[in-house]
Parts: sequence; structure tokens; C-alpha cells
Amino acid sequence: MLARSLFTAVAVASCGTGASAAMMFDSFADPLPQYTLLSVNGTDYDYAMAFSGTLGNTLHPAQDISQTGLAETLGGQRATVVTQPAASSMTYLYTTDGRGYVYLAPGQSIELEYGRESDLDLDLAATGDVAVEFDVAVPAGSSFAPISSVLTSITLLSARGSGAETSALVSFNLSETEPNRAMFASFAGADLADIDSVIVRFEATDPTTPAYFWVDSFGSTSVPGPGSVSLALIGLGLAVTRRRGF
Repeated sequence: MLARSLFTAVAVASCGTGASAAMMFDSFADPLPQYTLLSVNGTDYDYAMAFSGTLGNTLHPAQDISQTGLAETLGGQRATVVTQPAASSMTYLYTTDGRGYVYLAPGQSIELEYGRESDLDLDLAATGDVAVEFDVAVPAGSSFAPISSVLTSITLLSARGSGAETSALVSFNLSETEPNRAMFASFAGADLADIDSVIVRFEATDPTTPAYFWVDSFGSTSVPGPGSVSLALIGLGLAVTRRRGF
């Protein structure tokens, strides 16, 4: 019941492009660590999420979570950074059932880094892939900010710590109708043959309305497919682990 009070069933419009990732960066099959979101009458309500903001009378600070040994992320690692929103608002990334649910308070961001703990030493040039592509979905008929208000940036870092580090950044606004894709040719100055770290940042640019969407997966693709739209009905129930308090 608690889960349903936080999230309701909504109609979903898929914004996937129809192309399969040639190299998976993150399928979100590896969940975030369990986080105690609420404690009620001695019962802790734990969720696989990174959460910052105010819920009830509890203020949750900004979070920076590093994970290693993951099976379906680039380099087996993921670092998740959630910024601290203003009072009475929240920002989070919740992972369940192979999805990453993103809720952004106005002006806030979530950053995912692959390669923070150890260099990826990734040779994208040898893969034949041409782009990074996101498979995302958004609520239909809701009062959230349009998905186009979410600024997405991807940074590729090379030669980290060598004194000759290079970085290249590509930014774009998420779309409900166009493929959400960053072509490798757009990363000016990037050494695609030696990528040490990949950083993905989602930022809400609408000044008053929060953004909400979810990511099924993202990765590189060799043959980008045409845009496609489908409709489904998803019940957003959180998988709850209850732990009795002492």
C-alpha cells in the first residue's frame, strides 16, 4: 500500500528507437543498493534507489553511490550521484525489473558514471558502433514537465591521470518522437580507441515542474533503427523489503 501511495499506474509512451544495443552500457538489471526511505512504527521501508530530498518530515541529503562487480553495466561498475533539491521536493533514481526510474526536481540532476573506480580502457573505434542510444519511456497524459525539458549530456574521458587527459561532451534534449541518440562523430576530440570513463547526466531544465521518465537500457549501436512508439500500461509498484527496526 505504501508503494501505491508513492507511485500510481500511468499510461506509458515508449521512446525507444527500435535498435538493439551492440554494446550494453547499462541494462539496469543490476539494482542500486537498498536504501531506507521511510521508517514507520519500527518498520524500515527499503528500496533499490538513490534518493535525495524531503519525504514526510525527513530530509535525505545528496547521494554519491559507487558499485562494482555488476554483471550488466559497462566495466562492471556504476557511480550514481543525486543532487540535493530544494525543501519539500525530491530527486531519485529507482531501479527495478530492468528499468531505471528517474524523477528530477526542477533544476536538479542525476549523474551516472562508468569507469570511476577503474579505467574502462574501452576501444569504441574497434566495435564498428556509431552512436550511444537510449531506450526511454515517459508517462502519458500526466502533469510532469515534457521530456524535452530534460537535458542529457554524455562525456567521454580518455587518458585520465596521464597529464594529457581529454574529454568530449555531447548534449541533447530527450525526445518523445525522435531517437535519443548521440553519434560518436559528434564527440569532437575524443579518442574513441581509449575511453577510460563514460559519464551520463540527466538535468531538469523546467524551472517549476518536475520531470519523470524511465530508462530501459542504453548502449552503443552499430545500425540505428527508425523511431518507434508503442503504448503500454505500467503499474509503478515498488518492490519493498521490510526490515524491523531495533
